[in-house]
Amino acid sequence: MSNKNRFHEEIISLSNELSDSYDLTASCISSSESLNFLKKSNSCDCLLVLKDYDKGIRYDHRKINKEINVAFLLVDKELFEIDVKKGKIGDFIAGRLLTPFSPLVNPEYLLKMEQTFKKRVIKEEIESLIINYGELSRSIIIKPEYFALVRISKRSRTFPPLRNYYSRIFDGNLEKTDLNLIMKLLIEIGGDIKQQKTTKNVDC
Repeated sequence: MSNKNRFHEEIISLSNELSDSYDLTASCISSSESLNFLKKSNSCDCLLVLKDYDKGIRYDHRKINKEINVAFLLVDKELFEIDVKKGKIGDFIAGRLLTPFSPLVNPEYLLKMEQTFKKRVIKEEIESLIINYGELSRSIIIKPEYFALVRISKRSRTFPPLRNYYSRIFDGNLEKTDLNLIMKLLIEIGGDIKQQKTTKNVDC
């Protein structure tokens, strides 16, 4: 068994322990928990989506092998979906789907939530451009990475502690695939939106 698979198994074991009597709908860790990342920071984030979680949102910090710090974010499924679909919690939870992640439990559900969230991000940012630039927005050509980077910038201003997390992803020392992974789904979703003619005022 590889070190990565062993690490994932330990994460899943802790996830089941933290879930207690609640149904674990889904879980994932940031894909930046690659071995190089762990050697560099000795930390990673794990999202646990729990059905009917009466505590709403809670952090729990654990250690693996006495050296890797794991920050578990436990969230109620309904709260998670509200944040994904409408941003009612300021994308505090949903924002974790903006950057690459590795599903551990129920990947199909997480992919659906990721698509829903990123579609909303694209629509909101396009609407913002139209409001800010008016008729000029008709000639704007948008690169896919714009949607991710502008939202990351906004989230960093709203939640300053996130700056360190994002800087680790984009500092150039991690795998270059991170930004490509972010862009992949944004490109697919952007194409779908364009086909639906919801972006008739802006080329993307």
